[in-house]
Amino acid sequence: MAELREGLHPQTQECSGTKSETDADENFEAMRHAALSMFKQRTKDLTMVSALTAEADQVEQLNTQVQSTIQKLQEQKASLEAQIEAEERRVKQWEAQLREVHGMLAQMKEDQTMFAGTQRSSEKIVLTLQHFVSQYTEKGGDVSRLLDRAQEATGGRTPNEWRGATNDLRRRGVVLREHIEQIEKQQIVPQALMDLIIEWTKGGWKTSPDYSPALRVCEQLVFYDPEQDVRELVASRLRWDAAKSRTINASTEGAETLVDDAIRELDELLEAVAAVERECEDAGLCCTSTLKDSLNGVKEQWLNVPQSRQLLIDGVRLTEVWKKQLEEQVLVSNLVSERVGTLSSHIDEAESNFRHEKKNSESSREMCNNLQLSWTKALNLVLMHERNIAIREVAIWTVEAESQKLQTKLESILALTDARWGAIQAQVIQLCAAVAAGKQEAAAAQLLLEGTAKDCKSVSENLSELQDTCTKFEAELRHECEMIPGRLPICFTTEPPQSEEETSQTEEEEENLIPETTTRQDVLDELLEFPVGSDVGFTASALGTGLTSTGLEVELLRCVAQCVIAMKKQGLDVEEKYRAWKCRMDEELAAANAD
Repeated sequence: MAELREGLHPQTQECSGTKSETDADENFEAMRHAALSMFKQRTKDLTMVSALTAEADQVEQLNTQVQSTIQKLQEQKASLEAQIEAEERRVKQWEAQLREVHGMLAQMKEDQTMFAGTQRSSEKIVLTLQHFVSQYTEKGGDVSRLLDRAQEATGGRTPNEWRGATNDLRRRGVVLREHIEQIEKQQIVPQALMDLIIEWTKGGWKTSPDYSPALRVCEQLVFYDPEQDVRELVASRLRWDAAKSRTINASTEGAETLVDDAIRELDELLEAVAAVERECEDAGLCCTSTLKDSLNGVKEQWLNVPQSRQLLIDGVRLTEVWKKQLEEQVLVSNLVSERVGTLSSHIDEAESNFRHEKKNSESSREMCNNLQLSWTKALNLVLMHERNIAIREVAIWTVEAESQKLQTKLESILALTDARWGAIQAQVIQLCAAVAAGKQEAAAAQLLLEGTAKDCKSVSENLSELQDTCTKFEAELRHECEMIPGRLPICFTTEPPQSEEETSQTEEEEENLIPETTTRQDVLDELLEFPVGSDVGFTASALGTGLTSTGLEVELLRCVAQCVIAMKKQGLDVEEKYRAWKCRMDEELAAANAD
């Protein structure tokens, strides 16, 4: 105001002369009002500028908030993509684990089939051993017949021949033991049986034309490979349909016809084997073949094919369901990515609008409202994503729990199978040990029987020698008795000499008066009934006819009777041991068959 007054002062001095003081006052008042109006307008402009700067600051703050939200959304997008990749990796891991589980189940099935084959072979071995033992140890068996034939054939041989025969038998026993050990060391019994059948077919049976069909059938059974035929049948009859699905699956009709044809062919093979066995039995041949068991096993496998096929179809359906779920999850993730892209485009548009409408406050307010709306939408989308993530986490937890349950169940099944396998192996080892112990006991019993036979033979030889000495002594006594009358003095009255005819008649009468010697069996029976105790009073008059015919003393007969009774007791003990061993082996075989 002072400056205005100083500027107007010369003008008032110039106009003072021409105008009056009133005009000067009016002009001053007008100028004063103009200055006041200009000042008010300037203050209004300053307030407006301050308001605009405040609004600009607010818009800048909102811009920073929008940029921070954009960064957060981008981070959330990256985290969601990482979670989707992690879920895809987990799904791949679950698929790999499922493949491993299927492989383990297939391996368990193969182990079960192998164990069933070993069990059947062990049962067959036990039955053959039982048949062998029962055939060669009974009274009317081959061993007893061979002993009878050997006893008949070895009559009148010299001791050197006996020694040579015993040495030959020992050598044969050693060879037989080596052969038995070699057979026991072999691990595959069915192959050995097949080789035995092949050697049997190569023998002299080919010379007879009556057995040529049976031999041809045996050769066909030996060289027959059912697995190769099944593979060729499967390769020739399966119809694949690769156009409808990406996986290779057999058609339903082809699989059913294949199973029916395979079962029908197996039934025909079983009927053919039964017919061959009947023909062999009618022809007088012993035809025992393991082909029937193998055919029954293959038939059971073919009967289990529909069930395994149904399980495979269920697994394929389950994988398809999982695939659909994964596709849905991928679609959801794609939708999320699209929505994030739309949000980013909206944010870009909002930024461009903010740059263009920064000059106008109303447009800035509208933009803020739009940003607020988009922010609410983004928050809703984020909440939706969080819900989806929570749902996925729950689904993942449930799948992990189910997989853990399946894993625990599989571990329990594996532990149970391992325990059963260990128990079966222990039983097999016990059976093998029992068989070996039985063989050792049988060999010991055979040695004891041979020893008792030798003792009986030595005792019989001693008895024969004693009988020979007794007869010689009796002849000497008779000769001395006959010589006594010639040594008497002549003064005694003698009877008139007899003629030769009379002497021959008296000798015949004396020979008729002498009782016939009893058989060796009667003598042995009387020796067994002889009282052995030393405190028992027994005289020669109480002896039987068989013992009196020997002419031995009572003490000598008592010693012989003691030896015979001891040998009989030893033989009875050996027989009781053998019977107990046989009963124990029968019980163990029955328990093994029951297991």
